[in-house]
Amino acid sequence: MFAAVICANTVKVDAALASEVEGTLLFVATAETYSGAGKFTDFLEKKSVPYRHISPLQFEDHNSAQYIVIIIGVNEGWGANDIMSRALDKEEWAWLSEPGNNGIYMKQNVWTDNQNVMVIAGSSPETAIDSFDYFYDQWLSNLASWFGLSLSREELYGY
Repeated sequence: MFAAVICANTVKVDAALASEVEGTLLFVATAETYSGAGKFTDFLEKKSVPYRHISPLQFEDHNSAQYIVIIIGVNEGWGANDIMSRALDKEEWAWLSEPGNNGIYMKQNVWTDNQNVMVIAGSSPETAIDSFDYFYDQWLSNLASWFGLSLSREELYGY
């Protein structure tokens, strides 16, 4: 059974069923980083990519999703450190722990086989949110690849 709300090209999957729906993007973020992710969520909604936002504390019950995007400041708490220590290697973690640093990392098969994970992170929630602008072309192209999306010239180049 699939339950979704479709409104103005927005597809948000019913929370109870999201982990059961193949092709649903699991978006892991604290309330603070999620509130700064408008550019990202606007794109998902525009392209009708079904997604579900969960907090890092809820992640353990949903870590088998095929597509996962994690946006976190490495020292945010709320379960962020547990997720990041599993998703990132020691060098990536060390880099992101330095004040002002941010990055984007593409991983596969972190928690299960046939899994694609994109980690958009920074030393703080603010630097993690800044990553949406700095690494726009990377997250955009990865989402397009994962979900078979067509991108317009404006989306690709900004004009």
